[in-house]
Amino acid sequence: MKNLDRKRQRAHALLQAGRLEEARTAYRSLCSKTPKDIDALMNLAAIAGQLGHYGETEACCRQAIDLQPKLAVAHALLGIALAAQGRGTEGLGAFEQAAALAPTDLMVNYNYGKALADAGRHEDALARYEQALKTAVDAAPVRHAMGLSLTRLGRLEEAAANFTRTLEMQPGNPDALLGLSDVCWRLGNATDTMEHCRSALASRPDFAEAYSNLGLALGALGRWGEAVEAFQKAIRLKPDFALAYSHLGDAEVVRGNVDDAKEAYGEALRRDPDLAAALAGQANILDIAGDPQAAYELLEPVVRRGGAHPTVVTAFADASLQLRSYDEAIAQIRKMLANPAELTPWQRSGLLFRLGALQERIDHYDEAFESYRLANDGYPTRFDPQAHVRTVDAIITTWSSARLEQSPKATLRSERPVFIVGMPRSGTTLVEQILATHPDVFGAGERAEVGNLADASGASHDSVAADRLDAAMLDRFAATYLDNLGSIAGDARRITDKMPSNFLHLWFIALTFPGARVIHCTRDPRDTCLSLYAHGFSGNHDYAYRLDHLAEYYLQYQRLMDHWKTVLEIPIFEVCYEDLVSDLERETRALLSFCDLSWHEACLRPDETQRAVVTTSYSQVREPVHRGRIGRWSRYAEQLKPLIERLDAG
Repeated sequence: MKNLDRKRQRAHALLQAGRLEEARTAYRSLCSKTPKDIDALMNLAAIAGQLGHYGETEACCRQAIDLQPKLAVAHALLGIALAAQGRGTEGLGAFEQAAALAPTDLMVNYNYGKALADAGRHEDALARYEQALKTAVDAAPVRHAMGLSLTRLGRLEEAAANFTRTLEMQPGNPDALLGLSDVCWRLGNATDTMEHCRSALASRPDFAEAYSNLGLALGALGRWGEAVEAFQKAIRLKPDFALAYSHLGDAEVVRGNVDDAKEAYGEALRRDPDLAAALAGQANILDIAGDPQAAYELLEPVVRRGGAHPTVVTAFADASLQLRSYDEAIAQIRKMLANPAELTPWQRSGLLFRLGALQERIDHYDEAFESYRLANDGYPTRFDPQAHVRTVDAIITTWSSARLEQSPKATLRSERPVFIVGMPRSGTTLVEQILATHPDVFGAGERAEVGNLADASGASHDSVAADRLDAAMLDRFAATYLDNLGSIAGDARRITDKMPSNFLHLWFIALTFPGARVIHCTRDPRDTCLSLYAHGFSGNHDYAYRLDHLAEYYLQYQRLMDHWKTVLEIPIFEVCYEDLVSDLERETRALLSFCDLSWHEACLRPDETQRAVVTTSYSQVREPVHRGRIGRWSRYAEQLKPLIERLDAG
């Protein structure tokens, strides 16, 4: 007997010291000698579970239950072991038994709730968590678990309150901070999402899920390069993280790296063949490549089965729009919108934008505009019109004619860059597609380098920083940019950069690339603003979510372009969208002449060019050039009246 007591004491001491493998060996020896020792059996069950040996946990619990059928803790541990082995239904049965035996037990109710949540029964899980809190009102793990279930049920304010309560009890708890980041993301608050993720990473630097959520937030804020880095960190920390691979694919699409996106989606699906986000991403790649039929065929079986993820339905709608197959896509979107609690604001808005486009195609214009309005209302806007006016004031004041004349210029001259600027949706993609059809031109798409380098200089609207610029600094900027583009453009004589918002940085282009050319795309402002309002831009385009903000942004763009025309020396060629689609050959000849390029007949057939276009205009450049989008605004004249009046007032 004394020998057994010593064995028990030894096993218990090892357990208390956290030496689990040794404790497991000691308890196994003890149980072999005293197979009816309930305490030894339950300790061994718990230790085996902590070490991931769930089959052994199950065996110990069943042996304990045979000895003492009303032992609640044995039923509860059995439930945990069964769930861990993928036998969730059996596990719930074990938890039900445990709860019947110990209805107020904290551990029983907490673990039963987690098992119910894993089975998707979040309302039932909440009932168990509430029961657990009657025993211990400040149990942090229970509060955290409640927050997770409330998030899944769309009860976001209650979820945030439980995560916050968890943090009050456990300051810096990274799991609670991740939960708050998820709530903020679902509420459409990318900035707070980012901050909570950074706080979680401060507590747990190897937290892959926090890096993944951080990447989502950075992307929503238009910081796509940083987003890619965050997703890559998540993958390095957790190589089987399928969702992070899918998010990486989404970011690479936005950055124009179609091959990298395709590889990322493939990696995601290799790890999780049923991952909806990656499936939708692959369909999007097929769309971009000009094969909407293949995209439709990829997604249609998933959609028809029911229960498809919002991203799959959104991608299905995109393919349906191109194939002119409207009714089924409309029905699927309406079905999904009928359950708003299951959607994040971004998902809901994305579906509504597609619904509006589908309704417009079948001439239901009032319904379409209402869908666009609801979609835009779902986006939180950080755009401040007065602040933007002050920014433009500062740019104009800083970059006067006198300062531009006196400022140094880069000595590293190159005629390769051609910058295509203007408002988004003004024809920049079409102009680039026409030029990229020429054998001497490489279309680089929307590049972020100019904006990033201009911001790095600090001189956009700061006279002191502007005076500090020197030729050596500008040469470094030029070399960085030209090296980046040269690495992908081969020996092309001209490289187009069609980042529309570079109109904000024409001072930088004039100083850093004095040999470059600028093409300024213009379009009827009513059509431009409507097209922006109906497309659901994210990131740096949050001026587009309200008509009054759109009008103010457009007027400031016009004001700034008028300024550049009077103070810059670099050549600026203006292309009017309406003229371009009405007389394609005349305008194309003028474009090629401006770029010092020979005539090339294929430039009149930009829709036949085999290159990936990853802007929102990708489907339109697959069509022959036509005049069908001129005057689109007139279908919505009444709804656009406030915008038109503001534009007319100037």
